[in-house]
Amino acid sequence: MTQGHAEKTFENTLFLGECIGYVQGAADVSLAMADNVKWFKVCVPDSISTMTLVEKFIAFADKNPKYTLASTAFQLMLSQEFPCGK
Repeated sequence: MTQGHAEKTFENTLFLGECIGYVQGAADVSLAMADNVKWFKVCVPDSISTMTLVEKFIAFADKNPKYTLASTAFQLMLSQEFPCGK
């Protein structure tokens, strides 16, 4: 909807809101995990917007349809897109 690929309907607006909320929540949890466990490290820049994360997640999901669980796909996307430097 934000890029004009979907019709601006009430239902699509609800789906967009749900997507944005899920991605923001998952990003917040991922950052907390990265700060508190040794086995999961991502370095997402503070300046990245939620919409950029949504776009990266959609692109990852499109390229990797075998990951059908959103939480797994999101964590994998973060680890590929934002690995911490050595």
